[in-house]
Amino acid sequence: MPPLLLLDGGLATELEAQGCDLKCDLWSASLLAHNPQAVQDAHEAYFRAGALMATTCSYQASTAGFVAAGFGELDARRLTRLSVRLADNARRAVQNSGAVPLTSSLLVAASVGSYGALLANGAEFTGDYGPGVTLESLAASHRQRVRVLLDASVDDAVGGEPGVQPDLVLFETIPSLLEAQAIAQLCSEWHEQAGGQPLVLPPVWVSFSCRDGATVCHGEPIEACVDALATHHAVQGIGVNCTAPQHVASLVKRIRDRLALHDRALAGGMAEGTTAEGKAACRVVCYPNSGETWVAAERGWRDTTGGSAAPDGWAAMAQAWVAAGADAVGGCCRTTPAHIGALAAALR
Repeated sequence: MPPLLLLDGGLATELEAQGCDLKCDLWSASLLAHNPQAVQDAHEAYFRAGALMATTCSYQASTAGFVAAGFGELDARRLTRLSVRLADNARRAVQNSGAVPLTSSLLVAASVGSYGALLANGAEFTGDYGPGVTLESLAASHRQRVRVLLDASVDDAVGGEPGVQPDLVLFETIPSLLEAQAIAQLCSEWHEQAGGQPLVLPPVWVSFSCRDGATVCHGEPIEACVDALATHHAVQGIGVNCTAPQHVASLVKRIRDRLALHDRALAGGMAEGTTAEGKAACRVVCYPNSGETWVAAERGWRDTTGGSAAPDGWAAMAQAWVAAGADAVGGCCRTTPAHIGALAAALR
């Protein structure tokens, strides 16, 4: 297994703690236009807490979404790219300040939320996208968003270091096998260009939203989703996020065990058309919610965990996730820099 990698926590949670209003279809991506400094500050807070990776503020970002909000298409692309630049700016700022050692390898992950995130109706927790959504249309939607995130040709209009690329692309809160298959197709067929130059697809992680300890939100076994992705050379991380923490250890073990089956098949030359040569070890990723429950009638969160949603209680559960085989661990909704700091202490 690779060394343990500590991820960040809930970006929107930290932004709301700063007083930002995220009540719109673009959610946290709206701040790329209206308050980019708040986004950079949130990334810095997680790095200072001990995170080794920042996840960009692009989960709900898309060209169509920005255009619907009144922005031009070029501005929409520039704002999406700005999410990468802000995470990189935060990385440079904490390294230059001495808050983290210069030898620390801090990463930037370009967030690509599930297709359901673009619908802004909670469909990322069901996978019910409607009869008109196909594997091909899902692949096309994700391809367009990834292309924009990697297109540095628009960087002349945004601040920071020009030409910065993310270290990896993170598909988040994926609720179904069909969407996993669409991402696999994207990885297989990637040949995008910008400004006459090829866009190189960086390593890809895929993280699923799950409804219990065995199945993704749409109902398919997590093992089937692993099977759809595991043999693709670009895929270097598979895991779960935006999932209740009590389900994570079981899910992590299932993912780790399934990956082990694929590793043995590759090593033995049993997977048709594949070899072990050049295939990087695949991380098992988990970054669950705090465990609190969203109460729609109250438009707020309720802690029914008996205290385990607090930073120390939540971080204590992470020992079981690592024991089950996770090697990249962080938090999602309702987790904060305090949670990541407690996680760093618990796993040190």
